[in-house]
Amino acid sequence: MIYVIGSGPSGISISKALLEKNLKVTMLDYGLDLDDSKKIVKKSSSSKHLVRKKIWGSDFPYINMNKNLTIHPEKYFISNAIGGLSNVWGAAILPFNKNELKSWPKKTKNLNKYYKKILNFIPSTISKDSISKHYNFKNTKKENHNYIDSLEEFYNNLHKRSHDLESQKIYVGKSKLAVEFNTKGNECTYCNQCMSGCPQNLIYNSKSTVLELLKDKNFTYKRGYCVDKFEENLNGLYIICIKDNKIMKIKAERVYLAAGAISSFKIICKTYRYYNTNFAIKDSAYFILPFISFKKLQDRNNKNGASHSLAKIFLSVNSNKCNIANLQLYTLNKEIINTALEKFKLPKFLNKFLLFFLSKRIILAQGYLSSSNSPGMKIKLTKTASINKVVITPNYASKTSKFIKDVIKKLNKCTFIFKGKFISSLIYSGYPGESNHFGGIFPMSNRASKYKTDKYGRLGSSKLIHIVDSSILPSIPSSTITISVMANAYRIGDCFYEYK
Repeated sequence: MIYVIGSGPSGISISKALLEKNLKVTMLDYGLDLDDSKKIVKKSSSSKHLVRKKIWGSDFPYINMNKNLTIHPEKYFISNAIGGLSNVWGAAILPFNKNELKSWPKKTKNLNKYYKKILNFIPSTISKDSISKHYNFKNTKKENHNYIDSLEEFYNNLHKRSHDLESQKIYVGKSKLAVEFNTKGNECTYCNQCMSGCPQNLIYNSKSTVLELLKDKNFTYKRGYCVDKFEENLNGLYIICIKDNKIMKIKAERVYLAAGAISSFKIICKTYRYYNTNFAIKDSAYFILPFISFKKLQDRNNKNGASHSLAKIFLSVNSNKCNIANLQLYTLNKEIINTALEKFKLPKFLNKFLLFFLSKRIILAQGYLSSSNSPGMKIKLTKTASINKVVITPNYASKTSKFIKDVIKKLNKCTFIFKGKFISSLIYSGYPGESNHFGGIFPMSNRASKYKTDKYGRLGSSKLIHIVDSSILPSIPSSTITISVMANAYRIGDCFYEYK
């Protein structure tokens, strides 16, 4: 039997690819859901003092159900939820730019075929604009319109001046989102609750694909499993896991590990006894930058300023050699303002002032750098008695702040086009890994070794264990990470008979 570990975006992508080849697939997952979390949340150590995006008022996507695993510091986390962190993501999708794939093995670089595969089963808003052209990113279905309300006029102005922006290597487009805004009979009501739980479930969650896959006779989903490690010997490959507080040993023909970077790291380190060994994690540096428009932003499509609260506009800032940064632009609403107050450490009495007086002029830009310009972290697994501890140590690099300054400088050279200014004095720079866009611990290479995987996600120690999540990406993009992780996982599944 072929086993897939994890139900997040990479897990469902590898499963779909394997099922298309008429292979039998069993997915092992803890599968914590909102209803389950209500019973155990009081017993969890989910670090309530940390500010994290909640969904329907619950932090269930962050609850660690593995009693034998701790993570230090607590600001880093794993997910045991069905669907993983796709329960709480911002739904932004944008592929790698070809310049960011230079460090990838030759036969893994062409992901376009697999982006199309992913877009066939997830909703998407991909309009024809400067961004989609720059990334060669095309919709595979009828256009799913993304109404951006108060930013329509702002965007139209930038779109008209796209040639001038492109001459400065700045590309602009409407946001590319994994959201179904226009489902007949279930259209988006623009209630502004995207970040706290869409009442109509219009934001893509890989849980929905798990439920869809259950209709396939070759797919089996088993929940309540915490995978601990693998054992491989002359008798075969075994999955060692915990189910109902009992240790289980399951024989497998082949395993695809899609548990997320930190969980997959822990499983691999336990399997090969890589204790107290420092590994590098690549990440995408994260920052928040306010933009003040010289002109009042006008609501156009909806009454009373009704809108969605996800990213509305994408900006890609480039140099002659590579992508410097990607920015996602958001308008202000109560959820965004509360986040801003926390990030910028502003007094809470400013909440109402910002909402009622400044919301018509302020846009928040959420920016990301590529891993080549980001600090990254170190990660290791330690063992004390029966407890495994994943220890993550952030790196801090002066080049990161320099690149962010370069991005702002480049953008503000076009103040006359933007008709507003990015305010560098109010920037918030996230700690390494805060973006949750990280991986590359066991990067793919042309030749597998002890710590590097081959193009199919296998370390040199095994031909039957494939890592298929962000752990194996040779680089982390300045765009978004999820759709590329999904495409790469799909590629590995699609190549099954090459390595079988």
